[in-house]
Amino acid sequence: MRKKGLWLGVLLLLLLLPASAAFADGPRLTIDDGGIFVDEDVMLEPGEVYNGDLGIFNGDLSMPQGSVVKGDVFVTNGDVDVAGRIDGSLAVISGDLVLEQGSVVEGDLFVMSGDHEIAGRVSGDLSVMFGDAELRDSAVVEGDLMVLSGSLERAAGPSLPFSMDQRRSIRSVF
Repeated sequence: MRKKGLWLGVLLLLLLLPASAAFADGPRLTIDDGGIFVDEDVMLEPGEVYNGDLGIFNGDLSMPQGSVVKGDVFVTNGDVDVAGRIDGSLAVISGDLVLEQGSVVEGDLFVMSGDHEIAGRVSGDLSVMFGDAELRDSAVVEGDLMVLSGSLERAAGPSLPFSMDQRRSIRSVF
């Protein structure tokens, strides 16, 4: 058992060694066509297009109207304000999300632990865990909706692909 733990420790050290060298130059790491930002806020400019996946650890993301991310977005321990477009999925863990009216997430939206205000369009599924979500009257969710140990407040007009009375379409687990 002890030998197995030693080998796992050596493997972990070998995996983290290249990452520590990359972070020595700063908190930004570029992988393929995307990037990872650590302890840094990311603010796109109006009209700016970010090509690739975007990961943010311990930082906020601000996407004004007209900005686009062509890839998936992952934010942990930071707040997200989207007025632009994400051509991929969005995951926000331990942070608040504001998806403004006119904004678009072309994939799935997963949020966990925070307050989330949805006024834009989500083309995929919306999953909420351990947090509170509010669907504004301009919100459009084209996929399934799941709430796990959280709350969902819905304004009178959000467009969902089903009625709120269809229990099989909305899964809420407490």
